[in-house]
Amino acid sequence: MSNWALLQEQLAGKPVYKRAKHGIHFQNGDGSITANFSGKPCHYQDGAEWKPIDTTPLLGGDGKWGCPHSPVRIGTDGTVSIVGSNYAQRARLFSAGRAGSMERDEIQRAGVH
Repeated sequence: MSNWALLQEQLAGKPVYKRAKHGIHFQNGDGSITANFSGKPCHYQDGAEWKPIDTTPLLGGDGKWGCPHSPVRIGTDGTVSIVGSNYAQRARLFSAGRAGSMERDEIQRAGVH
């Protein structure tokens, strides 16, 4: 699932009480609150409102995959880079040169091992 907070909402099936950078809180029917927390940010702040982070990879104009709330970019040649830094890493891809298909927040590529 490319949106952890949305998945928590679907699993809980309860009204959202509050959102925070690392968590989401739900109203229980008895007046109590249930909170689910994530080790990484699951919401971003847009003005005074917290909104869910969507990690669905998008193909950018530079031919690399990434999502708006992460500086990590993945090239079809196996290059992994971080926007705004000199970091670059190359991974061996068995199906180099082939386009991947999107499956939730993953890029799936078939290849011969």
